[in-house]
Amino acid sequence: MARVCRRGAGKVGARRVGGGVVSLFNEMLFPFQTLDAYRVARELAWRVHAAKIRDRELRDQATRASKSCFLCLCEGLPNDGAALRHKYFVEARNSLAETVGALDLAAAIGVVRQEDADAVQHLGSRLRRHAHRVAALSLREHTATAVPATAAAALGLSNEPRQHRDDAIGQKSNPPRVLRARIS
Repeated sequence: MARVCRRGAGKVGARRVGGGVVSLFNEMLFPFQTLDAYRVARELAWRVHAAKIRDRELRDQATRASKSCFLCLCEGLPNDGAALRHKYFVEARNSLAETVGALDLAAAIGVVRQEDADAVQHLGSRLRRHAHRVAALSLREHTATAVPATAAAALGLSNEPRQHRDDAIGQKSNPPRVLRARIS
């Protein structure tokens, strides 16, 4: 695991820049790793793991749901396709609800400390706001985006000469259509 130096030069992973110390680790991060949603989801997964739920089945369910929430968010954040991004964010939001529910149940039956359940509830609330906003944004992008030219060509909607099998001169007999993808 990489070591991070927050303060002090001369330690592994740090260098001086303009009188200050910069972590080399921060320079290697992907852009989505600097987002608050990513950090909250990571802390949520860590908290669930560290809570040490004493019921084996409930612990398994909660840790799998928290990891799924984090990993779906990681898949969705850097994704350029609006439809896939929306899919991953909805999955992350659903796994978040499962995680919070599992910890709430664990606290109710007394197999986890109430402080751990409260911490997960707080993080879950923060993450839900992020996930809801991002999922709504990606859905708006998805429904407002026309099919890209490469996808249109693959669907046989291109107006380029010689792109249509049934047309010897390459001109489409019907006017071009603009497709909009919709999620129902």
